Amino acid sequence: MNKEELVDIVERKVIDANYNYNNVNSTSDFEILTTIRYDPYLSKSYDCISDNNSNIETLLESIGLFLDPKLILSSSNSIAHETETIINPDDNNKTSNNKDLMSIYYQRFFLLGEHLKRINFTLQYFNWDYELNIHSLLVLLVQALPSKENTEDVQKKMNILLDDDICYKMRVLINRAGQIKIEAHVLPLTLLDNKNDREECDCYILDTLFSGFVLPTSKKFKNSIVPPIYTVYIDTEPLIPSPFTSFKTTKRQHYNRARERMLELHKGKEGPCEILVYNTNYEVMETSFCNVYFKKYVANNKDDTAKDCSSYYYYTPSLSSGCLCGTMRYYLLRKKLVSEVKSIDVRKLKDGDEVLLSNAIRGCFKGLIVKS
Repeated sequence: MNKEELVDIVERKVIDANYNYNNVNSTSDFEILTTIRYDPYLSKSYDCISDNNSNIETLLESIGLFLDPKLILSSSNSIAHETETIINPDDNNKTSNNKDLMSIYYQRFFLLGEHLKRINFTLQYFNWDYELNIHSLLVLLVQALPSKENTEDVQKKMNILLDDDICYKMRVLINRAGQIKIEAHVLPLTLLDNKNDREECDCYILDTLFSGFVLPTSKKFKNSIVPPIYTVYIDTEPLIPSPFTSFKTTKRQHYNRARERMLELHKGKEGPCEILVYNTNYEVMETSFCNVYFKKYVANNKDDTAKDCSSYYYYTPSLSSGCLCGTMRYYLLRKKLVSEVKSIDVRKLKDGDEVLLSNAIRGCFKGLIVKS
């Protein structure tokens, strides 16, 4: 085989097949994907945590986490600001009640603004010639929520669902032609026993979405199911980074194969599990469904050894590793709850290393490395 033939093969079978996104045939086999948590209690909890700043500050200080506690609370302020962009200024028929409802439902879809940014960035990367706005996305999401009464009137549907307490995983799929499909899958209440527990919980957001960072803060949570710690295996094969690892799409065969290997490693064992993937340079990327963060202990003085220290922080691999630009990852970095490092050598990980895992459905939760 001569040089020209080799170049032609690489161009046709690798570059055109995977990266020529203007070619309709090359993009017909995948859709852009995002999964969003719909949680009715989120719209009630932002005010709740703002009223308990001193308790939360004490809690975070007690576990030695290096962060400004107010940063975790500032989401309530940014939400109020961002909701102003939901209302279409050209629509003079919107009532103040409708604006209030739109703001409430914006808060119920966790990190909706971050999801929209990633959707449009992904559309732009793949050269798909359209973009979504926040008002359209919110309306589509509300319309996709199951309700007792079928109606196409969005405001009426929001009123119908206002007192419901069911959480959903919203699966948003966008194809090359601009068609959008949204599926709603019920999420189980695994953290708090029932609706009454949720009503009485004064730190629902921290207990539900930031449980990997903090200890249970409410009495009801302490009497409920404590979030399980995931067993995190290290994959036995490297993963080749591509736009399909950096962006969330339905083209995820590489993750499916990693999960098959994970199930083999976990056979006969109990509890939830994940698998850590790394690239061909042995750089940690992520897990099959989550971004990953590693704990670094900070010595208070020269005599301290690593795990005798009470202070620590979490760090995560950079996007250059090929990891997913996750919405929860971006939020944690933006709020300075975690740090980013250029690379993490998978060969230096040890059995029992504590990690933080995150995604936009479950928030942050704990895992432990198990080297097979």
